[in-house]
Amino acid sequence: MELPCLSCGAALRVQSPATLFIVCSYCQTTMIRDQDWSVFGKMATLPPEITPLQIGTRGVYKGETFELIGRQRLQWRDGYWNEWCALFPKGRIGWLAEAQGFYMLSFPVEPAPDVPNLATIKAGALISVPGHEMFLVDDIKTATCVATEGEMPFPAPARQERLSVDASNAKGEFLSVEKIGLTQHVYLGRYLEFNDFKFTQLRQLDGW
Repeated sequence: MELPCLSCGAALRVQSPATLFIVCSYCQTTMIRDQDWSVFGKMATLPPEITPLQIGTRGVYKGETFELIGRQRLQWRDGYWNEWCALFPKGRIGWLAEAQGFYMLSFPVEPAPDVPNLATIKAGALISVPGHEMFLVDDIKTATCVATEGEMPFPAPARQERLSVDASNAKGEFLSVEKIGLTQHVYLGRYLEFNDFKFTQLRQLDGW
């Protein structure tokens, strides 16, 4: 469907029925959906960076195609990373994390498994998830959203903070626990190589 920007009137493409937050690519106005769409505010400009991914990039995971429809640029004490919102068939949403040449694709786990209290958990702790090998906590960090583009299934304003816990296991699986405000989400997926996704519609970069 197309949604007119409530500020500049540009036609915005809305691909996911789960989209609750969208950023106008023309005027950076953000809009949020409750019973209807309304203006939420203005999004900061994404800082320049070197990534071949972009809104509209398509990839493949386990035989299913997906398309990147949104992105959050996140900052923590030692750097930045991207969280790309990936739309799969039948409206399924996945998250592609892109950090310093590493790629992790994960999906929300519902219902979320019991995890240790994030306020007390430390790097090196073990997390048990039924049906999977034990996860080892790799890092715990507080991150801030620098800017968002495209579609998101939740409000994603700039300067929004989150507590993020990443863990992995011997089978190459990836576990992420994120707490935004009082809401906590658990995501489960895998570490993958860039070429595993067979990306198309990439951004053109010199030397890539």
